[in-house]
Amino acid sequence: MGRHGQELVVVEVKTRHFLARLKPEHAVTYGKQRRIIATANRYLRELSSRPPPVRFDIVEILYSPGQIPRCRWLQHAFTLQEAGLEWSR
Repeated sequence: MGRHGQELVVVEVKTRHFLARLKPEHAVTYGKQRRIIATANRYLRELSSRPPPVRFDIVEILYSPGQIPRCRWLQHAFTLQEAGLEWSR
């Protein structure tokens, strides 16, 4: 988790070899999204202050032996609504 402006950003980092069949973002399945959201929800319930706006990002890392890894930051990669969830406070 991190902050970007006023938002709390929950980031899932996925690394794959550049020849992998699927992009790293595709490893963040519907079920994985639900688990990430549930973890963020537990964290937010622990805050004593009013929770900030939250967004969910994915950082993809593609590597090739002997090369500098390539990174791609997917902001707003998924939402609560897309995962079929709501915050429970």
